[in-house]
Amino acid sequence: MNDQDIIISGMGVSTSLGNNLRDFIDNVYEAKTCYRPHHQIKGTQSIRHVVAYVDNQELYRDIDMRKARKLDRFCLLAMQAFRQSYEQSGLNQETSYDFGILLGNSTGGWSFVEPQLDDIYSRNYENLSPYVATAWFPTAPQGEISIQYKISGYSKTFSAHSLSVGYAIDHAIYLMNNNYLKGTFVGGMESPLSPLVYNACVHAEKVSLTGNYTPFSATADGYLLGEGAGILTIETYGNAKSRNQAAYAKIAGIGIASTLSVSILQCLRNSNLQPEDVDCIFLEGKGAPINDILELNELNIVFASCENIPLTTTKPLYGHLLGADLAVELIVAVQALLHQKIPAGFFSTNQPCSPLFGQFVIDEAVEVPLNNILVYACNLQGASISILLEKI
Repeated sequence: MNDQDIIISGMGVSTSLGNNLRDFIDNVYEAKTCYRPHHQIKGTQSIRHVVAYVDNQELYRDIDMRKARKLDRFCLLAMQAFRQSYEQSGLNQETSYDFGILLGNSTGGWSFVEPQLDDIYSRNYENLSPYVATAWFPTAPQGEISIQYKISGYSKTFSAHSLSVGYAIDHAIYLMNNNYLKGTFVGGMESPLSPLVYNACVHAEKVSLTGNYTPFSATADGYLLGEGAGILTIETYGNAKSRNQAAYAKIAGIGIASTLSVSILQCLRNSNLQPEDVDCIFLEGKGAPINDILELNELNIVFASCENIPLTTTKPLYGHLLGADLAVELIVAVQALLHQKIPAGFFSTNQPCSPLFGQFVIDEAVEVPLNNILVYACNLQGASISILLEKI
């Protein structure tokens, strides 16, 4: 490998399926789900409020409670995921001092602030926490992480819904290719479960009103929301090699465009690969018929000749994570490369449709040779960011 190749050297997650990487991946491969009613959400007759959330016992694990009371859930999720990625990458205060922190988030802060706003509306003005200003802030996780780990490199937070992490990774690659940074911590975190944010998502997004998340099926009516965080340590191969750190996957290419097909073609061009070189595709799977059909049509433009390529998505297992979604699915894809095993996110009981090309991975994980995996994110308008991961 070239010393300037961009590689992934660490990963960490915090989701409803696990607050550490091993538990999370084990549950993903077993195709477990964990959707439950959430106490913060007031039920109505029209919406079945089931979400995928992290137990408080796991959320606060190894975090000082005095500090935790000053932070929003999305920040705590980020800190849990970051600690894992930091430790796995073998970094310390000296070697990570000038790393960058590039994170994605769109809904952070509301689980901390909304209960206090309710009190203010009830004319109880004494319950407003002095930490509202720092907790109700999209950049809170990057601030807390940089203070705790004494990281002084370039930092930035991207708020672009499901494209947030993609923009963060693209910017990280630019900074490293131009020698501004040797490494970055990149990821996303969301906790969209307060009443205000959840109801806003129901009205603006494709959230399922039946409590089911069955993308690419005749019964699909949207996705289910989840909270979670995923953090990756991304650095040049030369920087990782200098401290004898393992590289888990290479970021071979990235493409950004207003349509999915064009973003994939850009990604393949940047990777010097052809569609036939892609061994697996992780789908967006919004779970709304119009979006699912559009997605398959866009993919067919590029992969029409790839009749047997495996297609999967793991979002139905832990919920759509909005701004954190791409980070978590990239981590799953890296694990698939390491295990040479594709997880299933589709179930035969939901009768998924027959795709225009390729084969859905249904019910059980499948073991196949994997060298290149395509992962992408799309917003509701079709704008997309595609990333190709390569086995090392």
